[in-house]
Amino acid sequence: MLHVFSHLVLGVFALFFLYTGIMSLWRPEQFARALSLQPADRSGIVEIRAQYGGFFYVAAMTQFAPFFGIMTIQSALMISVVIFGGLFLGRICAIFLDGDGQPLTPMIRSLFAVDGIGFAAALSAMCL
Repeated sequence: MLHVFSHLVLGVFALFFLYTGIMSLWRPEQFARALSLQPADRSGIVEIRAQYGGFFYVAAMTQFAPFFGIMTIQSALMISVVIFGGLFLGRICAIFLDGDGQPLTPMIRSLFAVDGIGFAAALSAMCL
């Protein structure tokens, strides 16, 4: 049963990372707007494609890798712990460092939950 949970977690993460990667590679300006970002020029678009598109596309491949025997489940889950843990830590820090009273957009608010749940799920699957 624990093996099933780990595979389920990896599958969900793989699809989430793949979707994020593809959307930011194909539609970087639309993707940026959804995150309340605005690229200043072509260089900004290149960075969105690299920082979100390329990164998350390859992250998705690491989550698919155990299904093909390319990587261990534990290694793939550790990558997810690092990704979601880092994102969640950054969001928590932002609460304390950027508390100027401005409201967050619904998308950014939802990412607090996505990253926190992702971190917890990855850590739980890795420890089981």
